[in-house]
Amino acid sequence: MNTDENLDANNVNGGEGVIMKYLYAIALIAASSNSLAENATFGKWRVFGDANGSPPIALTSNDSDNAFGQVCADDSEACFWLILSPKTPCKKGDEAPIIANSSNGAVQLVTICAGIFELSGTKYHRYLLSPFDDIESVVKKSSGILSFAIPVQAGSFTVMRFDLNGSTKAISFLDVLKQKFFNKINSTSTKDINL
Repeated sequence: MNTDENLDANNVNGGEGVIMKYLYAIALIAASSNSLAENATFGKWRVFGDANGSPPIALTSNDSDNAFGQVCADDSEACFWLILSPKTPCKKGDEAPIIANSSNGAVQLVTICAGIFELSGTKYHRYLLSPFDDIESVVKKSSGILSFAIPVQAGSFTVMRFDLNGSTKAISFLDVLKQKFFNKINSTSTKDINL
């Protein structure tokens, strides 16, 4: 259910598909308000979704209006770690190495810019994170603050910081929702499958 096999800006429908627009909108709204019914809150993390309707999402936001979390899509049966940022620009398709630093140490990741998503007149730049398992491990095994050093210009970085308080429980709960959601999708889908 991760995305490393086909993670690039175009394989998520370039972010232009209806499902992905819906997911980004839900993620942004969820990160910035209390207007949605939540499945659960764990510390600074919120988890949304159910087996019968909306795809599962777990995320947190910071004081700079950035969101970080995992979003699942039913059209690709995949989940993505991502950062949404209204202030840190990226160019669609650009790949860059980044550093994630936490209480568990630092790890090098790759970010792929999936372009801009616009919601209510605000443009959010989408950063897909890879490898999926590496960022998942950092989130599950660390505590405190998770920082991402993202190159933005020659010799310049933006450091985004997110609170991991509640992340382990949130991701464990998300894993349960993902299993139920994808089992439901697979049991009712008429898509061809390879055996």
